Amino acid sequence: MSWFDQMRRILSGYYPANRPSDIVGYLQGSASAGIWRSMEGANRHQKLVLGSIEPTRQDWIDAGVLQRADIQTIRLPVLSGFIVLYAGFPGRPWGELHTVTPDAINLGFPSSLQSWERNYRVPR
Repeated sequence: MSWFDQMRRILSGYYPANRPSDIVGYLQGSASAGIWRSMEGANRHQKLVLGSIEPTRQDWIDAGVLQRADIQTIRLPVLSGFIVLYAGFPGRPWGELHTVTPDAINLGFPSSLQSWERNYRVPR
Protein backbone atom coordinates (compact mmCIF):
# COMPACT_ATOMS: atom_id res chain seq x y z
CA MET A 1 0.00 0.00 0.00
CA SER A 2 1.43 3.42 -0.96
CA TRP A 3 2.15 6.12 1.62
CA PHE A 4 -0.76 8.14 0.24
CA ASP A 5 -3.18 5.20 0.56
CA GLN A 6 -2.05 4.65 4.16
CA MET A 7 -2.49 8.34 4.98
CA ARG A 8 -5.93 8.45 3.35
CA ARG A 9 -6.99 5.39 5.35
CA ILE A 10 -6.00 7.03 8.67
CA LEU A 11 -7.55 10.38 7.66
CA SER A 12 -10.56 8.86 5.86
CA GLY A 13 -13.05 11.48 7.04
CA TYR A 14 -11.04 14.13 5.18
CA TYR A 15 -11.04 12.16 1.91
CA PRO A 16 -14.71 11.42 1.11
CA ALA A 17 -15.51 9.05 -1.75
CA ASN A 18 -17.37 11.74 -3.71
CA ARG A 19 -14.18 13.82 -4.17
CA PRO A 20 -11.30 13.21 -6.62
CA SER A 21 -9.10 10.42 -5.26
CA ASP A 22 -5.79 12.03 -6.26
CA ILE A 23 -6.14 15.25 -4.22
CA VAL A 24 -3.63 15.18 -1.37
CA GLY A 25 -4.42 18.62 0.02
CA TYR A 26 -4.21 22.37 -0.40
CA LEU A 27 -1.56 24.98 0.19
CA GLN A 28 -1.11 28.70 -0.08
CA GLY A 29 1.97 29.53 -2.10
CA SER A 30 3.79 27.91 -4.98
CA ALA A 31 3.00 24.56 -6.55
CA SER A 32 6.60 24.31 -7.81
CA ALA A 33 8.65 21.31 -6.70
CA GLY A 34 11.76 23.45 -7.17
CA ILE A 35 10.47 25.97 -4.62
CA TRP A 36 9.61 23.15 -2.21
CA ARG A 37 13.14 21.72 -2.52
CA SER A 38 14.61 25.17 -1.96
CA MET A 39 12.49 25.60 1.17
CA GLU A 40 13.58 22.19 2.42
CA GLY A 41 17.22 23.16 1.85
CA ALA A 42 16.62 26.15 4.13
CA ASN A 43 15.14 23.75 6.73
CA ARG A 44 11.61 25.03 6.11
CA HIS A 45 9.14 22.59 4.63
CA GLN A 46 6.09 23.52 2.58
CA LYS A 47 2.99 22.81 4.63
CA LEU A 48 -0.41 21.85 3.31
CA VAL A 49 -3.91 21.30 4.62
CA LEU A 50 -4.65 17.63 4.04
CA GLY A 51 -7.86 16.25 2.63
CA SER A 52 -9.76 16.46 -0.63
CA ILE A 53 -12.29 19.04 0.56
CA GLU A 54 -11.29 22.67 0.01
CA PRO A 55 -10.22 24.42 3.21
CA THR A 56 -12.61 26.92 4.73
CA ARG A 57 -11.70 30.43 5.80
CA GLN A 58 -11.51 29.09 9.36
CA ASP A 59 -9.07 26.34 8.30
CA TRP A 60 -6.71 29.00 6.91
CA ILE A 61 -7.14 31.11 10.07
CA ASP A 62 -6.33 28.05 12.23
CA ALA A 63 -3.18 27.57 10.17
CA GLY A 64 -2.18 31.21 10.51
CA VAL A 65 -2.02 31.84 6.77
CA LEU A 66 -5.33 33.53 5.95
CA GLN A 67 -3.52 36.57 4.55
CA ARG A 68 -1.64 34.62 1.89
CA ALA A 69 -2.85 34.18 -1.66
CA ASP A 70 -2.38 31.60 -4.41
CA ILE A 71 -4.33 28.63 -3.07
CA GLN A 72 -3.12 25.50 -4.84
CA THR A 73 -4.79 22.11 -5.08
CA ILE A 74 -2.03 19.53 -4.69
CA ARG A 75 -2.61 16.26 -6.47
CA LEU A 76 -0.54 13.13 -6.03
CA PRO A 77 1.23 13.23 -9.44
CA VAL A 78 2.96 16.57 -8.62
CA LEU A 79 4.43 15.03 -5.45
CA SER A 80 6.78 12.72 -7.32
CA GLY A 81 9.92 12.49 -5.18
CA PHE A 82 8.12 13.86 -2.09
CA ILE A 83 6.31 12.36 0.87
CA VAL A 84 3.97 14.09 3.32
CA LEU A 85 4.89 13.97 7.00
CA TYR A 86 2.92 15.10 10.05
CA ALA A 87 2.80 18.85 10.70
CA GLY A 88 -0.02 19.18 13.23
CA PHE A 89 -3.78 19.08 13.59
CA PRO A 90 -4.88 22.69 14.26
CA GLY A 91 -8.49 21.98 13.26
CA ARG A 92 -7.87 19.60 10.44
CA PRO A 93 -4.77 17.59 9.54
CA TRP A 94 -1.64 19.30 8.26
CA GLY A 95 1.35 17.81 6.54
CA GLU A 96 4.67 19.05 5.29
CA LEU A 97 6.50 18.05 2.15
CA HIS A 98 9.77 16.15 2.49
CA THR A 99 12.01 14.66 -0.15
CA VAL A 100 11.63 10.88 -0.24
CA THR A 101 14.58 9.39 1.65
CA PRO A 102 14.97 6.09 3.50
CA ASP A 103 14.62 7.96 6.82
CA ALA A 104 11.46 9.76 5.68
CA ILE A 105 9.90 6.48 4.56
CA ASN A 106 11.08 4.20 7.38
CA LEU A 107 11.05 6.59 10.37
CA GLY A 108 9.19 9.81 9.59
CA PHE A 109 6.20 8.37 7.82
CA PRO A 110 5.29 5.61 10.30
CA SER A 111 5.61 8.18 13.10
CA SER A 112 3.41 10.58 11.10
CA LEU A 113 0.69 7.95 10.70
CA GLN A 114 0.71 7.40 14.46
CA SER A 115 0.46 11.15 15.11
CA TRP A 116 -2.43 11.64 12.65
CA GLU A 117 -4.24 8.69 14.21
CA ARG A 118 -3.60 9.83 17.79
CA ASN A 119 -4.70 13.44 17.07
CA TYR A 120 -7.58 12.61 14.74
CA ARG A 121 -10.64 14.84 14.97
CA VAL A 122 -13.86 14.17 13.13
CA PRO A 123 -14.25 16.71 10.29
CA ARG A 124 -16.50 19.66 11.13
